[in-house]
Amino acid sequence: MCASAENKRVPWHKIPKILGWTYSVYAIKTAFKKEGFGRYSAIRKPKLTPEQAVIRLIWALEHKDWIEEQWLQIFWTDKTWMQPGRHKKVKVTKKKGEKLYKDYIKPRVQRRIG
Repeated sequence: MCASAENKRVPWHKIPKILGWTYSVYAIKTAFKKEGFGRYSAIRKPKLTPEQAVIRLIWALEHKDWIEEQWLQIFWTDKTWMQPGRHKKVKVTKKKGEKLYKDYIKPRVQRRIG
């Protein structure tokens, strides 16, 4: 499960067929849970270039010591898009409390349709 990002996204019910096992999904689920693993929704984040990541980090470091009154002066905006088609959550297998790795992120791409 921990060998690659693709493995972490394999649903538990597909594991017996992939490995040629005759174990039930319940047995797979129980074994993973015994080892501290669970299925969690992948976090959706926008794909960032290395330059964008540096700019965001600099901004965050410059504003980390702001007090609440300073933050209240900011006018935050957000755009909402409706996407046609099927909406399906991506699930990943990870240990509870495990650090956020790139494998657990589903890139979110802005589209022109909406």
